[in-house]
Formats: sequence, C-alpha cells, structure tokens
Amino acid sequence: VVKTRLQVQDSPGWRRTYSGGFVGALRTIGQQDGLRLLWSHGLAPFVARDFWYSGVRTGMYPSVRNAISAASGRAAGEATLAEKIAAGALTGGLGAGLANPFDVVRVRMTCEGGVVDAAGTLRTGLRAGHAPRWRDSLHCAAETARREGALRGLLLRGIGPSVSRAALLTAAQMSAYDHCKTVCRRRGWLGDGVALHLLAALLSGFVAVAACNPADVLKSRIMLARSGSGATAVVAGNTVRGVVAHIWRHEVRANLAARAHLTAHARQHTPAPRSRLCAQPDTPLMSALAGRGRILPRLPRALRPDRANHPAADAGGRAAAQPDGRAGAVTRRRRV
Repeated sequence: VVKTRLQVQDSPGWRRTYSGGFVGALRTIGQQDGLRLLWSHGLAPFVARDFWYSGVRTGMYPSVRNAISAASGRAAGEATLAEKIAAGALTGGLGAGLANPFDVVRVRMTCEGGVVDAAGTLRTGLRAGHAPRWRDSLHCAAETARREGALRGLLLRGIGPSVSRAALLTAAQMSAYDHCKTVCRRRGWLGDGVALHLLAALLSGFVAVAACNPADVLKSRIMLARSGSGATAVVAGNTVRGVVAHIWRHEVRANLAARAHLTAHARQHTPAPRSRLCAQPDTPLMSALAGRGRILPRLPRALRPDRANHPAADAGGRAAAQPDGRAGAVTRRRRV
C-alpha cells in the first residue's frame, strides 16, 4: 500500500498527500485509515496476484535453472551466475504475465482506498474529497473490462513494465540468493544453516529492490493511466515513453534544480573560516594588505623575514620611496 501510493502520488491527476518517505507515509496512512484498512486495501487482488506470480517464479526456478545448465553441458547444481540470472528472468517474466490482470486491480484498489464518511465521500487517501468509483475488487475488474476492454484494460495494461520489473527482480533475487550460498559454502565462510540462509536472503533482497525499482514505478503509473482523472490520461498517456518523459521533465529536473538552489544558498550563507590578523606585519607587502583589511594568517616566528635586513623598509618602520617616486605603504608598530 505504502509503496504504490508513494509511486503514483506525483503523477498527473493525483495530489501529493504523503511526505517523509516510507516511515512518514506509513504513519500517516495508519493514523488516518487505521490498521484494519491498511491491511484491506486491495488485499484480495494482491493474494490472487501473488498466488500466480510467486508460485510460478519460485516454483519453476530450480527446474528452469537445471534445464539451462544441462543444455550447456553442466551437471545439476553447477549452473553459472549467468545461467541463474537467465532462469530468474524467464520465470519472473512468465509469472508476472500470468498475474497481470490481478496486478492492475490491486494497484487501482490500493490507490482508491480510504475512509468513507456518511455522505459517501472519501475523507482520506489519494482521492480524498471524491466518491469511491468501485465497491470492491470484483466491481473494479468488471468496470475496467467494460470501459477499457478485457484485453487492453486488464490483460495487457502495463504488461511491459510489469514483466520487465518481475524479470529484473527475480533474476537479481534468485541468482543473488543462490550464488551467495554457493560461494559461502565453497570458500568455507559459512556452513549450511540459518545464518547462511539469512545472509543470502538479506543480500538478495537488497539487490532485487535496487534492480527493479525504476520498472516498478513505471508499472504502477501505467496501470493507473486510464483509471485516474482526465489529466492522467492526457498528460502521461498510457505508454512507457509518456510516463518516462513526464517523470524526467516534472520530477527529475525539478528535484535537481531545487537541490542545486539549496546548495548555492547554503554556500552563500556559510561563514568563511576565520583567521587571526597579523599582529605585526613583517614586510611592506603584508603591511599594505593588512591596512586594506585583508585577513592574513600568522606565520611561524621561524619563517618570518628579518625586518632589519629588508631593503624596502628603513629603520623607522616606514617604507622607502620607490624608484618611480611613489611612496610605499606605511607600517605602524603596535605593542604586543
């Protein structure tokens, strides 16, 4: 719920509701909707989608991996990292394709959820102030099929980013999990047990999320392209190119410009490091700079030039006349 709403709230036709990242959005949704509604937003299509998606990508991965390894002339369990990535991408893409209709309904019901007041208007959520468009998940699926078509509205809506996202996620997750265990056992770092499985799971989860997040944002926004207000369908369209163009123009460039402005503002208002003014300038040049208000660092005593032997200053501390007749800078002695 939190992930999907954060991904779509900046798209055209929706208003920005949540701030503070994942924790801030989770706190806001929990306070406004309660824990019960937090678990019920799109729960039925989520379970149906995960039944097909996770079942296919997890259940078929070992068989597909061994088949690819056998086709390359290797024994079972000796698959290379590239073969594991290929098996993960194939099974993940297949599972996402089969589960795509449920995923469309899940995304739309997740963004539709909120508390409904006595007048039948949403008080919370991304569509606060509007009446709910669907009674439940079945009604959402039926209305989507009737208005947009069963093929283009459900079966093929956002299937490209969905399959890409699943292929990237499964290829990264399953291959990282499998290969991490293999490397740790071969090198004797960890034996087969809870610690090994936990380490492999943590590493594979991080790699998978980092690999699939861009495609995940595209998938969520395209699946909502026709379900939102008119601005959503007109500005973003229902193509990958339209969504990418909108994200680049209105989000990436705006964020980069805002960050550059904040950096420049911070540099302008950052005080410069303070240095001590020379207590007694040692040369006419330093005397002149000190007389103009320049901040000069104090030289160590061992590195200061000898004023008595300096050819440009007389014994009284006053600069001698220059060859062209101009008077040099005057140095006043101060007691230390």
